[in-house]
Amino acid sequence: MDAVCVLNIGNFLPAKCRESFQAAAERWQVEYVEITEPLGKCHHFWQKAIIPLSCHAARFERVLQLDADMLVADDCPSPFAIVPKNAFGVVSRVQPYRPELSFQVQRWASHYKVTGYRDPREHINAGFMLYNPNAHADLLRCWQDRAEPGPERPRCSLPEQFVISCLLAERTVPVYWLSWMFNACRQNNGAVPRNCYIAHFHAPRHRPLSVIADNFTFERMRQFA
Repeated sequence: MDAVCVLNIGNFLPAKCRESFQAAAERWQVEYVEITEPLGKCHHFWQKAIIPLSCHAARFERVLQLDADMLVADDCPSPFAIVPKNAFGVVSRVQPYRPELSFQVQRWASHYKVTGYRDPREHINAGFMLYNPNAHADLLRCWQDRAEPGPERPRCSLPEQFVISCLLAERTVPVYWLSWMFNACRQNNGAVPRNCYIAHFHAPRHRPLSVIADNFTFERMRQFA
């Protein structure tokens, strides 16, 4: 059995986003799992690295791990049907309308004891990851082992995202790159493209995500418009 898994600590997930996740899981014939309690004593960034080997995810064959600040269109194709079963499905942070990420790759690669990626396009957006908890366990354990203790914000911006990007760039498991439409980030003007499959708002926790999500409609979306 496969699952869609969403981390919702602090009741951050708006009803409209939850409905879209649940409807997608039903269409794709997978389970829906929502995690509402912290999995470890670390910043919420690093909670993502703990999910894959936790009891919430490890019992499934494959897991699509999504951020809570996302909305899935009702005609979004099933990633489970697209990504090969032995591959790690991801979406690049570098998208047609977004510039390459300015990042001190070698500095932070040395800090986290990983080999830095060479191509900026290999920096994934960790809000969307499709993996096999058992087949990819070694890589996922390496990721989790680098999680920094303590709830304080890490000095490295989005460290869990950088580390998993580097680990995947080492090609220890097959990587399948999906279109940006499966994890469409905000444009420079702050808007999310409406012709995508999954909108990712990147909403800060001090802003009302529910308002942002409620005001967003896909061009093709029917059920949640």
